[in-house]
Amino acid sequence: MIKLIKQSLLTVCCFTFSLAFAQEVSITNSLPASASAGQAIDAKYNLTKSPTMGSFAKFQVDLPAGFTAESVEIKGGNFTFENNRVKIVWVSLPPDASFDFVFKMTAPSTASGNITFAPQFFYLENNVKKEYAVPPASINFGGDGASVAATTDNTTSTTTDNTTS
Repeated sequence: MIKLIKQSLLTVCCFTFSLAFAQEVSITNSLPASASAGQAIDAKYNLTKSPTMGSFAKFQVDLPAGFTAESVEIKGGNFTFENNRVKIVWVSLPPDASFDFVFKMTAPSTASGNITFAPQFFYLENNVKKEYAVPPASINFGGDGASVAATTDNTTSTTTDNTTS
């Protein structure tokens, strides 16, 4: 009997602990492992959120100099590309627990080596700003395999997507 009580108590504690430290958000990508210089690439991400997550959120990623970006399917977000930074801001996130969003990035014809993209995701929970470190992803553009650091220029474009599907 005491053994059963201990096991039950341990199970309840483990469950409570897992809820307390459960990941509020998860973002995965479907970027290719390699691409050609000058190629347009669909940068597809999947966002999984919990029901307690607030409605405001922002995804951003810096692209290296010479890259361009444009909106494809951003699920009602506001897309901007300025100073080589892609930003997607949702004033109201889609109600789905999980959804995909896509933007197109085009590498310059001079792109070479392994380029790492390290997005950031910010959101509100109970009116408190939180950040989720999106796992970085690399694309190899051939060449000598040297890494390319993201730098900025003054390119600007803005798109608002009112699609909610």
